Amino acid sequence: MRALWEKSTLPYVEDGVRLLRKDGVEVFEAKMGEHAKELTRLAVEVQSARAEIIAEARVRRGKAFNLGDYPADLSSLFGLSWSYDVLTVPEALREVGGGAYAAEQARHAARLLGAVQLAEEAMMGELAGLLDRLSGQLAPPVGNERKPVTTAAVEGLRELCSTFAMSLGWGADDLEDIAQEAGEAIAGVELNELRRNWQRRGEVREKLLAVRARIGEPVEGPSEGAATVPVEEPIGEAALVA
Repeated sequence: MRALWEKSTLPYVEDGVRLLRKDGVEVFEAKMGEHAKELTRLAVEVQSARAEIIAEARVRRGKAFNLGDYPADLSSLFGLSWSYDVLTVPEALREVGGGAYAAEQARHAARLLGAVQLAEEAMMGELAGLLDRLSGQLAPPVGNERKPVTTAAVEGLRELCSTFAMSLGWGADDLEDIAQEAGEAIAGVELNELRRNWQRRGEVREKLLAVRARIGEPVEGPSEGAATVPVEEPIGEAALVA
């Protein structure tokens, strides 16, 4: 469940809260609903085994055992909940005062840009790591030692590149271009080809290293690819999910 939450959303500036694109809410809601149903089913199984659980705990904990630590309904200890908060400024605030409305718009924009920068840094860091991993596996052997090319390295890079624009999608064109170039470097490349064809390995590795050079070292502060949100325009393309 946590993996779904993190994969479907982007980091936000508040702990326990992440950004979710509005066009992804329906799919996210459906998947979380499935997880909630499965958790409920498993909780019922726990409750059905309550007697066995208590008997085992009584033996294992000895004098420290306390029946009061085990509620009559163990399934009540399990639950899954999430909520949404749309990133818009209430129109009612405009009626209160234009200055207050503009200030709130600016605050929302600043927080959104902060989240965008966090997402950019995280995804560029992940992409750099995947590029380093695969290019390292494709490196010429040292002596008789050859590093194996793993499915995880190839498919991990392929998956990130294919979902990069959809996951970020905040106008970071430069970053999307880098991810697209990385995806093109391994497009149509078969795993067995990389394992057996040394010329092909060298060609792919050269392309990956070129993409990696574009990323360079991690940069502190705002990146050039960060999206900008005019404070006078409504911010409504994302929702907060916690």
